[in-house]
Amino acid sequence: MFGKLNYDFINEDLMKNQWAEGEDSTNNPENKPKTLNLTFQGKIKKEDLTRFIDKVSKNAYRIKGFFELEDGWNQVDVVNRRIDYKPSDTLETESQLVFISKIGSAIIKEIFDAWNEVIGQEMKLRN
Repeated sequence: MFGKLNYDFINEDLMKNQWAEGEDSTNNPENKPKTLNLTFQGKIKKEDLTRFIDKVSKNAYRIKGFFELEDGWNQVDVVNRRIDYKPSDTLETESQLVFISKIGSAIIKEIFDAWNEVIGQEMKLRN
């Protein structure tokens, strides 16, 4: 009442009723989203990076990182199909994007294919 809360539960042993052990989990390695890290040395045009991201973003929950573009370093944030660029003062030694895949490891081929089609320069992709 009026913002007064009972905090007695903090002193209780929350494991005494074994509630956590009784729950089945659907989490397993097969349904964990695949995370990939793309690194690139060099500068590219913002329009080219946007075209590349457009080709793969439909199959990614999230893409984020820092990328050196012709106008300098940018923080890149992608959620769904929305791409946000924000100028950054970062002093990274290479550009990097992290992908969280909706389609598991199948996104690897999509990333390579889209990168080669749009950018056509060497990059590295790792787990």
